[in-house]
Amino acid sequence: MTTRPTSLEGFRAYLVNRGRSPLTIRSYLADMGQFGRFCRKPRKEVQRRDLDAYVARMLARDLSPKTIRRRVASVSAFFQYLVYGEMLARNPCQGLVLPKVPEKVREVLTEDEVRAMLAVPGEGYSGRLDRLAMELLYCTGARLAELASATLAGFDQGPGSLRVVGKGNREAILVAAGPTVESMRIYLKERPPGASGAFLVREDGRPLGRQGIYRAVKRLAQAAGIQKRVFPHLLRRSCATHMLERGADIRTVQELLRHKSIQTTTLYTIISGDRMRNQHQRFHPLSQGPILPPPISDSEKDPPKTPGRIWP
Repeated sequence: MTTRPTSLEGFRAYLVNRGRSPLTIRSYLADMGQFGRFCRKPRKEVQRRDLDAYVARMLARDLSPKTIRRRVASVSAFFQYLVYGEMLARNPCQGLVLPKVPEKVREVLTEDEVRAMLAVPGEGYSGRLDRLAMELLYCTGARLAELASATLAGFDQGPGSLRVVGKGNREAILVAAGPTVESMRIYLKERPPGASGAFLVREDGRPLGRQGIYRAVKRLAQAAGIQKRVFPHLLRRSCATHMLERGADIRTVQELLRHKSIQTTTLYTIISGDRMRNQHQRFHPLSQGPILPPPISDSEKDPPKTPGRIWP
């Protein structure tokens, strides 16, 4: 077997071969840089106690459990690369005790808030483009990177679907509903001729891109008067939550969101306390009053007892 180099460049190539996105790779390398500045040992000499000390240092700095787990996951991936390349016998991160991430209700938009964003008037080409980008995020459950990567060649006008590059550089199909499909067709009629190959393009023909989509969502939320922080991934969460609340099968939502594991999809079934109380009040039998036993009919009542012998 060919031995891989121990450098971070070799690790980068390993991540590329495993289909990690450029953004993920940058995060992994940045996390490795953080660990390298803490632990000055040669990589092959790092031991479990060094990782324990690293976790303790991050806890002392009040970093969140989620951040700690992400940084350790990046370091673990690097050592796993060394093990895979037969440059290390064992991953020192194995068995490491990490802080638990507290379960929390994921904030989503209400259906009324989504309608308010869609009701914001689209003034001119750029206004209509912003609205379409937001509508596609909500309707298809797309990730920001997926929608930004959508091309004109990937649009299937028949069903109104978009073929995109999904997570892990895998091809994915974004499925749109009737009104959104019509919005896409109207947009294509005024799309600038000679524009770039991206599906969503500005008036000057340049791709709208990740930043443009992000700004479009933020602008529409502000115009709709929504107070909570709104960002593209919140629309993906809202899409899944609203479908599940309306009775969609969880497997269907899993396919729509392109989750590898259904455990990820079940996170969207965690509902807010207010909604839980409303649903309990609406559907629990006791919310309609106490459950009493049915009245006993005369035929079911105990017959009168025959008096026994009375002693004189």
